[in-house]
Amino acid sequence: MGFRTVMAYGPGKRLPRFSNPRRRFRGFATGGPLSDNARSVNAVRRTVANFRPSLPSPRMTALPADGSGKGWRFSWDIRPSVAVSEWWLVLGTEPGARDLFDSGSLGRRRSLLVDALTRDGGTVYARLWYRRGNVWLFEDFGYPLYRTP
Repeated sequence: MGFRTVMAYGPGKRLPRFSNPRRRFRGFATGGPLSDNARSVNAVRRTVANFRPSLPSPRMTALPADGSGKGWRFSWDIRPSVAVSEWWLVLGTEPGARDLFDSGSLGRRRSLLVDALTRDGGTVYARLWYRRGNVWLFEDFGYPLYRTP
């Protein structure tokens, strides 16, 4: 035969698939009645997927601070409430960039007035970093900066 599946020990060429008697490679079944890892993985997939429920992501809004169109208020929160020990906001001309604004650590603050956004038109991309325990996570947002009348 000259091959083996992902969970099998050598010798032979390693195939990037689990053993499965319903799949063939070069005319040979890649598993048997007692070697059906594909069935085993499928049998526990819901249990594994729900092992640790996912936590909610933050939501953010960006609104002009006043009628002048020179300042924008960014506000964010997580519902239902999740322990976030630190926030950090960066703004850029493309996702992940910080060429327009970098707040530095904001501690537990959940809003910020940014005066530096004086561009007319285009889109500002916001990356909101947040720390849960010792892990930093982020969400990306995009906001159109319409020309003021």
